[in-house]
Amino acid sequence: MQNLMKILILFALVACSDVEKKTTTETPAEKAGQSQSLNDDKVNVQNPMDKNMNSANEAIVSSSSSEELKQACLEQLGNLPAPFTNEHTFKYCNEMLHDVSCNSTLGKPIFHFDKGSAKERHIKVLVFGTIHGDEGAAGSLARDWVHRLKDLEPRSEWRILPVLNPDGLEKRTRTNANGVDLNRNFPTNDWFDSAQKFWRKKGARARRFPGNAGGSEKETQCIIKHIEDFKPDFIISIHTPYGVLDFDGPNVVKPASILPWRRLGHMPGSLGRYMWKDNEVPVLTIELKGGEPLVQKQMEDLQDIIGTVAIRSLKSLGRW
Repeated sequence: MQNLMKILILFALVACSDVEKKTTTETPAEKAGQSQSLNDDKVNVQNPMDKNMNSANEAIVSSSSSEELKQACLEQLGNLPAPFTNEHTFKYCNEMLHDVSCNSTLGKPIFHFDKGSAKERHIKVLVFGTIHGDEGAAGSLARDWVHRLKDLEPRSEWRILPVLNPDGLEKRTRTNANGVDLNRNFPTNDWFDSAQKFWRKKGARARRFPGNAGGSEKETQCIIKHIEDFKPDFIISIHTPYGVLDFDGPNVVKPASILPWRRLGHMPGSLGRYMWKDNEVPVLTIELKGGEPLVQKQMEDLQDIIGTVAIRSLKSLGRW
């Protein structure tokens, strides 16, 4: 009996020793996997030159390679009207940024561009293009502003997301890949009470479906993340085709523009209601006429008046 007990004790000691070795020793494959995951955490696609750029966004953060990101950028540009020349296209994509949390429903990266201001006192302007995938001209205008800002010292600090709905842009659909109208999906205070009711009241058109919950879509979540990160004073959302400037903000004197000023109002789940009514951040919606991009002079004039409207709005709100 004593011999049996000795054998059992010896067996237990050996087993514990094996367990300890397994829990404390990494195989070469495990070490390699850990090293690879650390190396994959950040991928630099560009070396930002703007000294005022937000340091948190100086590197593109992605599990994809820089070449894959560049290719995705080139494909998105190819889906926009009035394409750049090859030289400008490659330069543009080398200067875009991507946050790992900002991808479409189908996994396409959503890019952004940052341009700081050298002025000590400045306004932070956040621009969204192509929230609706069948409004490619909106993305073209945002892209052209990026191209212009690269060679300017602007009085405002800018962040621009030219293509917020890359899945819809590729398929030429207003909605994202889940069939949700992203400009009805923002988590406004009245979303659960009113968003789907408002949608049904207006005829329950599939292209305006607000989703099953406010903020349910990856693209909407990306927008909200940029809002929280950038903390804009003024937001611009570019659309087509009504040919007007629709302002959700305080009553201010508006400068003359190539597009007439109109108040179209906002609805449950819209960006205007989410940011202006719920959070008191002014939103200017640019509705380009038809689906044609603006010519250069028009694009520049429109961009220049934005700072004026933003300053007047902030003064009205007591923030300037």
